[in-house]
This record gives sequence, C-alpha cells and structure tokens, in this order.
Amino acid sequence: MAKFITFFGQKGGCGKTTLSVLCANYLAYCQNKKVTVLDADYPQHSMVNKRKLDYSKLSESVRSKRPLNLCYSILPCCLGSAPNKDNVTKDVAPFILDERYRERLGDFVFVDFVGSVNLGASTDTMFQCLAKMDYIFIPFEFSDLSLLSQYQSTLIMINHIKKTNPNVKVVTFFNKIPNQGNFFSGSKAEKQILDAYNKLNVDIRMENGVTDSIRMRSFDCVNTVLPIRHKYLKGYESEGYHNEGKIGSFIDEFYSIITK
Repeated sequence: MAKFITFFGQKGGCGKTTLSVLCANYLAYCQNKKVTVLDADYPQHSMVNKRKLDYSKLSESVRSKRPLNLCYSILPCCLGSAPNKDNVTKDVAPFILDERYRERLGDFVFVDFVGSVNLGASTDTMFQCLAKMDYIFIPFEFSDLSLLSQYQSTLIMINHIKKTNPNVKVVTFFNKIPNQGNFFSGSKAEKQILDAYNKLNVDIRMENGVTDSIRMRSFDCVNTVLPIRHKYLKGYESEGYHNEGKIGSFIDEFYSIITK
C-alpha cells in the first residue's frame, strides 16, 4: 500500500510545493518508485501547471523520447467538488480516505494541500485527510517572526491530528537557513528561534534543511519531467547541489525517514 506524504504548513512561501516536487522526482526518477501526486492546492494547481511548463520547454525530439506516460502522475484535485464547469479536477478526499483508492496509487503519494486548515465546511474533511497521512513534513523558515507566526496554528493542528491518528509521523525542518554550510551561529536571536522550535510536539526534527527553495526552482532536479541533463537525478551532489542549500543531505535524510 502507498505511503502518503505531505509537505504542509499554514504559511505561504516556505517551500512546500518546491520540496514536494524535489522529493517526488527523487523517488520516481532516482529510486524507480511508483509515485502519484495529488495537487489539491486549488485553484492555482502549482504542480499541475509546473508540469505543463516543464514539458512545454522540451523540444519535439525530446518529447518523443520522453512522453508524459513515462513520467509520474500529477492529478488536479480540490477539497470537495469542483465548480460544474471544471470536469478535470477531482475531489481529493476519496483518494486519501477510501482504502480502495489507496491500494492503487503506487508506492508513494504526495498531497499538495492548500496552506490552511480553516476551510469552513471543509475543515473537518481537511483534518481527516491530514490524519490519514503517513508523514507530514512541516517546513519552518529560519526566522523568529516567521516561526512564531505559525507556531500556535501548527501546535493546534498537530494535537488535533494526533488525537485522531497517533501513528502519523510529524517531521519538522528548517528552510531558508541564512548561513550556508553552518546552521547556527549561536546568537541570542537564533537561540530564541530554537527554543520555540523545540517546544513543538513532533516525532522527528530533521538535522538537514535547505537554504532557499526559491533559488532551487531553477535547478534541473525540480523539473517534473525527467531531468535531461541529469539523468534520474544521479550526480546531483557532484553537480553542486550538495552545497547549494544542502539539497543532497536533505534528500538523503528524507529518504531514510520514509523508508524506515
């Protein structure tokens, strides 16, 4: 049965979608796993649109060698029913909550949710879906203002989900770390950030993070079609990715967590 993974947080711009793409690519193209992505970040559908953009950049000769059916699936979804004129977007809840769907989706399923659990009538369904995840990865920007702004909402979310399903693994890590190659300088401000971070009741705190997911978007390793210059992402460390935001170390730790 597939393992369900989400990068989730209630703050925009902290790298959830970019890191989902990176990790989905790694599993599909480097580890040869069957991966499905449920893009439920409606209506922008960033991952669906990124796939279209990536594919449009390929020449006709390359497209003939890399048809979309050889790439992993990215499905446009939303929480609840899409507007009547939208015949493509599917309700994400059955894919997550119905065991018959879960058995058919492959080895790993990434769910890119909207960045909030406050969805009115859909809030309960959102919590049900989050409680059915195997792993919830929560990125925190390395900033006291950013961390504190999402601290309380994250704490409430974790406590609610754990009451429903204590087996969910909640994993936190830092994103947009300012000191490349050195997490912490030991300043008073950094100590305050760490003190707040360590109070969160989570299962795993990753040792590795990334410096800037925005810069990462230009890397071949986050193309949703098979990266052409870097086949199957092999060699990403020798190509400088290891030093560019510790991506290599982050991927290695991510993979070790989800395959234990």
